[in-house]
Order: sequence, then structure tokens, then C-alpha cells
Amino acid sequence: MLFPADQLWVSYENARLVGAIATVAIAFWQKNLLVTIVAGMGLFLAYQILVGM
Repeated sequence: MLFPADQLWVSYENARLVGAIATVAIAFWQKNLLVTIVAGMGLFLAYQILVGM
């Protein structure tokens, strides 16, 4: 997640990191595994498309 090319990459352009942070927030908020998985994957894919990675 932080080392996709064997280098530390902490940036808003790192879709994996943004998706993981959003997924953790959703998990604490919803406490529902299915909602967490679906929302996390959806946010990751949407962010990846919007950022253009």
C-alpha cells in the first residue's frame, strides 16, 4: 500500500492509501463488514479513475 514500487509513496495520488484510509473510517462508522468491503472497493475504484492512475 505504501511501497508499490519499493519506495515510500505517501501522497494523495496513491489510490491504495486513500482507499485504505476511507475503508478504515467506514469500518468504524458502519460496523458492517459487507458495507465496508463494498464501499471501500467502490471508493478505491472511483478514486483510481478520477486521479487517472
